[in-house]
Amino acid sequence: MPIVRLRKLECLRTGRGELTEEPYIAIFINRQFVGDCGPFSMKTGKTQEIFHGDIEASVVGLRLLESDPGKDDVLGSVEFIDDSSVEVPNMIIPQSGSYTVDLPPHRESGDAHYKLYFDIFLNPEDSLPSSQYCLQLLSIHCVNAQEWKDYVFIKVNGVKVWGPERMRDRGDASEKSLDHLDPIQISRITEIRLWEEDSGNRSDLFGTFSLIIDDTYNFDRTPEPIRFSRDEGITGDATYTLSYRVSRRIENPDDDQLLWRYRC
Repeated sequence: MPIVRLRKLECLRTGRGELTEEPYIAIFINRQFVGDCGPFSMKTGKTQEIFHGDIEASVVGLRLLESDPGKDDVLGSVEFIDDSSVEVPNMIIPQSGSYTVDLPPHRESGDAHYKLYFDIFLNPEDSLPSSQYCLQLLSIHCVNAQEWKDYVFIKVNGVKVWGPERMRDRGDASEKSLDHLDPIQISRITEIRLWEEDSGNRSDLFGTFSLIIDDTYNFDRTPEPIRFSRDEGITGDATYTLSYRVSRRIENPDDDQLLWRYRC
């Protein structure tokens, strides 16, 4: 019987006019409500670790709601059904692995937007497939700052890996070396986000890059830097570039001196 293990909830945007929200996750087994986890105090740019026991059932439903004084708002839902003959909206047929879903799956500009991260195991004794690749961040360059100075940070699959650091589009603050950071274990699909921490309660998302490694990926080629750009009529267009490298994980390198930085 499939097992669902919740890992974290990331807020990409709170709803219209909301600086903070109090979302929680309602859990259903075989379409019967069994409990919830949360609420969590969330703001744009925050990731919340979720500590909840394994959920084991042939049909598991998760519903993200936002606490409201009147009636709680449903922000989105996902259902795991161990039956390929059934089809419902935002349904996942369980397979062992790590997953991410958008909640809500479809939204308009200004609507709340969350990402839910979770693992699925088909059997209790199963282990997840190991991350096959290493992501090494090399440097970040500020082409145009949003303000006189930005305080930017980088998240990979919802986890903050660098920052916030002050950057400007001139002088020494325009470029930061990142090659001192430890390589990050990644799988075939990885999301890299650049954020700017505001003095208020709401961070600004400068952009998201989906890194997809398929059978044709050339590990010998230096990839083009990722370009993050946000142009919403604000002062400057908040343009940054991020240089990176991807390599295969090496479990037993023959020469530690040559290959140490490619291990993760």
